[in-house]
Amino acid sequence: MTDTTPDNTHRRALLGRIVGAGAAVLAVPFMPRLLAMNSPSLISSAKAAAGYTGALKNQGDLVHIPAAAAKTSTLAEWYNPEGRTGPYRIAGSKVALESAPKDASYYEAKLYDFPSGAIRVLSWKKGMPVAHMITFETEILVLSGSATLTPLMGFAGKPVEIKKGDALFPPAGFITNVKLSEDLVLLTYVVSPAKSESKASIVSYKDAPISETLSWEENGELVSASKPDEMEKAPKNARHRLLQRYSFDGNSIRVATYSAGGRTASFTISRTDVLIYIPKGRFRRKEGDQILELSAGDALREKIGNEGWWEPLEDGSTFIATDALVNPGVPPSASI
Repeated sequence: MTDTTPDNTHRRALLGRIVGAGAAVLAVPFMPRLLAMNSPSLISSAKAAAGYTGALKNQGDLVHIPAAAAKTSTLAEWYNPEGRTGPYRIAGSKVALESAPKDASYYEAKLYDFPSGAIRVLSWKKGMPVAHMITFETEILVLSGSATLTPLMGFAGKPVEIKKGDALFPPAGFITNVKLSEDLVLLTYVVSPAKSESKASIVSYKDAPISETLSWEENGELVSASKPDEMEKAPKNARHRLLQRYSFDGNSIRVATYSAGGRTASFTISRTDVLIYIPKGRFRRKEGDQILELSAGDALREKIGNEGWWEPLEDGSTFIATDALVNPGVPPSASI
């Protein structure tokens, strides 16, 4: 989905055609990145439209946002080829939602706003149409359902089906589905990249490798095994972990699923922040000097410099992590 227009002047004209100046004000701050125009950092350009504000006064140590505390809003999007100011329409305010067409794509957006980035979970109900213009998201993982990713008007590329377990980096285009046969849930991240210019990619579920690890205590020390011959020696009560890694050009998404029992080894985050969403199960987490009880729908920031560990409390407990880079040029994480 590369830009085929010759210069930024043409891109600005294209911006005026595709985004309505009224209902679509939510998207406008992000279009310079989308159209490959010169723009400030991704985090800076993401603030206005998502409600993302970054580190507020006395919030530099914010590491946990429970599901109930996430900012939740209803949005509507639709495509109107006869729109006077552009075909892509987005409504977020009460007044704009009241004037949106009945057949618009309505969905819930939950925002988890951390100092180093943001997580948004977008949810459409079964039977609803889907129309979503990607604006400020830098990574997307499809948690459930399926849709079609289409290049925006004026851009090269062909429609691509995206489905549960697929990941997009850095995403661009228009996501559609005429009528959902099941709920569609997108986990989206707004984080800075490790590179100023990153190669876009779509990583399917089958192309994201899964590794298996068993761990247990032996003589007071934590022992881990990931090779078949070593895993055969593990006790029956060893903790089981599956780690699926979606590798991108400058970052990655890691999906870790645990059986209950025992803690991970203690470690210190020394490279960068990590933003984590919990779609299933319960965990106990030591984050710096805090002991946190986490459950499905919660979000966590592993803060750079903090020491901590994880303790899964239910079989099948899962978290999804990505780096939220605070140091430019830091390579993608090689571990959780």
